[in-house]
Amino acid sequence: MADPTRLQLLSVIVGSTERRATIGHLADALGLTQPTVTHHVRILVEDGVLVRRPVGKFVWLSVAEDRAASIADLLR
Repeated sequence: MADPTRLQLLSVIVGSTERRATIGHLADALGLTQPTVTHHVRILVEDGVLVRRPVGKFVWLSVAEDRAASIADLLR
């Protein structure tokens, strides 16, 4: 969590209307390349902070329900 890029990714996801985002959306929102975003997302998924949900041809990322309160506190 100490990585500023990961905090930015979480902020974009939590701040989005549906509280979810795709890799492409995150890359566009932060001006990063998709491989960079994918690297950080992989770490957050492995740590149980984010969950992946495939819907059609997209994979949506959202904060894990059991971590939502602590992430909200962290981003304040």
